[in-house]
This record gives sequence, structure tokens and C-alpha cells, in this order.
Amino acid sequence: MEQQIIPVRWLRLGNTQTLTLWNESANRPLNVLFMASSLRGMKPELAFEEEEARILTATRRKPLSLHVEDSGCLQELGYLVEDYERGFFDVIHLTGHATSHHDKPCFVTETEFGEPAYSSAEDIAEALAFNLPRLMFLSGCRAGYSKQKGTLPAIAEQLLKQGKTAVVGWGDRVLDTDATTAAATLYEALAAGKTVAEALALTYRFIGCLDSRHASLCR
Repeated sequence: MEQQIIPVRWLRLGNTQTLTLWNESANRPLNVLFMASSLRGMKPELAFEEEEARILTATRRKPLSLHVEDSGCLQELGYLVEDYERGFFDVIHLTGHATSHHDKPCFVTETEFGEPAYSSAEDIAEALAFNLPRLMFLSGCRAGYSKQKGTLPAIAEQLLKQGKTAVVGWGDRVLDTDATTAAATLYEALAAGKTVAEALALTYRFIGCLDSRHASLCR
């Protein structure tokens, strides 16, 4: 049987323990906060409602509670997080487009009026300062891609340095269907109590994505 190698980029920031998000002894579901930013006129259009549905379907027999912020607005996401006690959310999942704005990696969210907001890693960390999750999933093309031969860190890596324990991001362009399948598979594994590395390995195996250009985990 051919051995499979899972491409995971580890960044040593003084945290070496195995990352688990949910413990059965806690007797509670894995709490995931999901927000999609789907701007008018921005291509490709995102099938974020299908992504939500696939996550719920994949975890219907697992202890997972999916909370949704419908606005796509980072400020509103911050307000929602403040409504819960610290440490409530295990995962925050952002679906959208990753790009560069003024030569700085960013994730495109929405303003309160539905216009594009080019949110940097600092912006995201500030909005979530009250309730930093143990894992963030930036589900956007090239959210994990470092430009200029790695001298300009990806937004996933920059967000990691803002205090996140782990950040998952796509290292290249990705089909909407693949991103949806990956999210559903990852959360099914995490809700079952797998570590992040184990859940990511299962995700790679399921979607057959064994090319390091496609996805990466920063921790």
C-alpha cells in the first residue's frame, strides 16, 4: 500500500502540544461559527449555502453546533462573538475570497452596506479579540499562499502570528465543490474528537488532494 504524505507546515511559535478542539469529557458539542462573504458582482460566486448544508449533513450524527453570521461583515461577526462567553467557539470558519490589497494579503469580507472590505489579519484578530478560537479555517483561494517566494507571508500565517493556535487555509486556487467537501469532512472528524492533524489527514485522504499546493495548516 502506497504511503500517503500529508503536507502540513508547522511554524514554531512556542506551542508544541497536540491540538485537540473538543474533549468528550466536556459533554458538549463542537461549536463552529460560520460566516460567508459573497459580494455582489464578485466572481466566482460562492455556493456558501451548499457548504453550510454539507457541514450539517456530514455531522448530523456527531456532536456539532453550527452558528451562522449571515451578514458577511467582520464587525457584525465581532458583535456576535461578544454575545458568548470566552472560549465558547472552538472553530471560526470564514468562506470568501483571499487576495492582496495595496500589496498586503487580506480576506474580502463585507461592509454593513454589502461593499467589499479588505480585511487584514490584524483586522480579523481585532474583531475576534474577545473570543479567540482554537482553530480558524480561511476557506478562500490562496489564503495559505505566501507571495514573493515566501517573503510576504500568507494571510493565514499572519493571522497565526496574531495569536491563533491553528489556521487552515488553501494554498492555491480551489474548486468550490472541493472546498465544500473538505469543510464537511474536516468538521465531521473534529466533531468526532480527532486532533486537527488527524482530521486534516482524513480530509486529504477523502478528497484525494495530496498536492502541497492546495492546502496547508499553520500552527
